[in-house]
Amino acid sequence: MTFLLQRTFGCLFLFIVVFSPTTLAESYAIVTSTPTPPAEKLTKTKAKLLFSGKVHTIPGIGKIELIDFPSGSEYRKEFYQKILRKSEGQMKRIWSSIAFSGRAKPPTEMKSDDIELVHQWLEQKPSAIGYLPISEIGGLNVLLEIH
Repeated sequence: MTFLLQRTFGCLFLFIVVFSPTTLAESYAIVTSTPTPPAEKLTKTKAKLLFSGKVHTIPGIGKIELIDFPSGSEYRKEFYQKILRKSEGQMKRIWSSIAFSGRAKPPTEMKSDDIELVHQWLEQKPSAIGYLPISEIGGLNVLLEIH
């Protein structure tokens, strides 16, 4: 009986470790609703520059407006870690500094994690760029996939 309990708990522990959110990290896509996607593909380097406020335009789209998930969102934490290798707190400090200096406007922050709201916002603003889990991109134009 003890062996059976140990084996059951061992299997349960393994299941939790294998299927925990940290091991099932999502891949993301940087997306836009621009009717015609830019001819030039977005590179990871350019994406880093966009999401750190150092670049404000993309050829074929023009001046862009960024959208972001709300503070504390798992999507936001994971995306910043994947693309910029920075924590949410580090990115807040970076954007505060950039906004204070007047060099750029921080991303528009959504009120919730609702993927549908991100879709609606992007569809209303063709020059806007956001990020979504790849499984949630729907009909939006993918500028870059991040794995």
